[in-house]
Amino acid sequence: MARGSRTMGFGFERLLVAISRSASSEAAVCRAAVSLPAVLLAGVLPIVLLLASCEDDTLNVLQVAEVSISPAELSVVQGSSGGLTVNLRDAAGRPLSGRTVEWSSADPSIAEVSGNGVVEGRAPGTTLVRAAAEGVEGTADVIVLPGPSIQLSPTSVQWQGLSGHDEMLETEVQVSNGGEGALGGLEVDVEGADGAESEWLQAVLRSTSAPTVLALRGSAAELEPGDYTATATVRSPAAVDGPTPVHLRFEVQVPPAIIALDPASWSPSAPERSLTPATQTVSIRNDGGGELDEMTVDIEYTDGGATGWLSAELQSGTAPTEMDVVASARQLDPGEYTARVRVNSPAADEPGELRVTFTVQARTQGEGP
Repeated sequence: MARGSRTMGFGFERLLVAISRSASSEAAVCRAAVSLPAVLLAGVLPIVLLLASCEDDTLNVLQVAEVSISPAELSVVQGSSGGLTVNLRDAAGRPLSGRTVEWSSADPSIAEVSGNGVVEGRAPGTTLVRAAAEGVEGTADVIVLPGPSIQLSPTSVQWQGLSGHDEMLETEVQVSNGGEGALGGLEVDVEGADGAESEWLQAVLRSTSAPTVLALRGSAAELEPGDYTATATVRSPAAVDGPTPVHLRFEVQVPPAIIALDPASWSPSAPERSLTPATQTVSIRNDGGGELDEMTVDIEYTDGGATGWLSAELQSGTAPTEMDVVASARQLDPGEYTARVRVNSPAADEPGELRVTFTVQARTQGEGP
């Protein structure tokens, strides 16, 4: 038994020599010796004597006295990550390594931290991250900034158009990033109220990165009167808040009636004082939309001379119909007389017009009325 103890002691003496040769100072030798298991130190006289010669502060150096985190304040963007570094020191302020460190977050819904000190931002806000070693802990403030977010202005659009008209309507929607970080990979799709494609609406992004413009274009050329709705949705894989829509309502109205006259001009002639009037039948139709009704007629004499020589009468107040026009030279001297016959309706924005030029000829001597 004694021989075995001597052998063991000899082996540890060799170990102590190796420790002494690799250590850079007496304090380093003490720290290396103290780290040996106590069961192995018992009965080994050289090591026991060494430990007895170590100063108290050398023996306490293995205890963690201070834990600090670098940086003390970390800002990360929602959906991204950043790193923290832990620093351990003993009571004398000397750095320590090789210790087990436990990381934790005061609010994991805002930020999570891994066992390596990697912080991942979950939601905008502020929280504390802790690092603990041997009962001592340090903290760092973590600020999570809002991640990339699709912002649209305006978020709703309303158009008015006339059924059958090919006028192109256009609205520009500003697309911006409401958060931090890059907002790229932008795409847009269009759906009608029933989820089907809206062929009357086109949506085009001028760029795939914010800020940019979403151009909305549409026409009522192929649409019947009524209300139409559609949604243009802007998406980005980088956006933390998902797709963002802009809602469009298109009110397609019945186009106004257009009073069309055929012919639109009439140039009759008659001898002076003639008892036989000149007559013309004018066709009236609606070249616009809706109902053309409640039509009335008025006459404007434009030459500043005689009046009352022209009359006009509608066969019906609703188009299509005809109008009978009569020009009489019974009270007229030779000359040229002009007038306008206007057909009006509250359903039409403008009246229909017949221009009349009446030439009254002088009679030759001996010619009867």
